[in-house]
Amino acid sequence: RDFLSLDGLWRFRADPNDLGRRERWYEGLRTDLRIAVPGSWNEQLAEQGLMTYAGAAWLETEVFVPASFAGRRLALYFGCADFFAEVWADGVLVGQSTSLFLPFEADISRVAQPGSMLR
Repeated sequence: RDFLSLDGLWRFRADPNDLGRRERWYEGLRTDLRIAVPGSWNEQLAEQGLMTYAGAAWLETEVFVPASFAGRRLALYFGCADFFAEVWADGVLVGQSTSLFLPFEADISRVAQPGSMLR
């Protein structure tokens, strides 16, 4: 298996009013705020008032999908997510998890184009 780590600085936006879906944030976050992933936004963004924040949030990054991945099943693997998570790839809902704090994966084979960027 080939493996690409997506660890790094991701764009972050808290969504205390649950506006993300309605405003289509899955098409691209408009924010300059970044956090380290994996990591906890609570500690990283304590100065922005998020130390005790337990609501919804959106995170976004881009990855180049190597051309050598053509013809393979492609998945994003998450080591853990709190309470509930949705995974969007290029504006398409590709998976979700309702398993508290457990690993899960989302198949991105239908949206990822080997040899191009994926957001």
